[in-house]
Amino acid sequence: MNQDKRDTAEAYLDRVTQRFKDDGFALEENITCENQTFDCVAKRIRLEIDKFGFVVTSYLSARFSSPGISSLRNFSAKSFEYARKVRGLLLPFRLFYGVVCYPVAIVDDIDEETSKAIRSEAPPKHWLSNEMPGGLQSGVRNPPLSRNNTNVGQSLL
Repeated sequence: MNQDKRDTAEAYLDRVTQRFKDDGFALEENITCENQTFDCVAKRIRLEIDKFGFVVTSYLSARFSSPGISSLRNFSAKSFEYARKVRGLLLPFRLFYGVVCYPVAIVDDIDEETSKAIRSEAPPKHWLSNEMPGGLQSGVRNPPLSRNNTNVGQSLL
């Protein structure tokens, strides 16, 4: 990856990290689980009456040079499992709480087929939980790499 792209990605990650801190997320860096290293894990637990209980919201990011769709699916599944296991609540899973997981792959380059699959495939379904994978392409100002052509990261800025 060239230096301009790296600088753009780093500046973006700095802004997002600060936004997480401002919004009350606990941050951890360089977490390894099931042979997957997450560069950053942001987690917040709060009571949401409209969801009838507690909601554990997690954003997990990792860098990839040029991943295929199977690598990204695997990353998404491992992210959800990590978010579910390290939830921070002592209640039995799904009893008055749910998990919302945003696995975000930061990629240097992505082929058209993988990009199309990310935009068109429905995210995995879970009972009382959500897994919403997305991605950001380094060096691209508005990298629409999530379902329905929306930018997961854009809403964080």
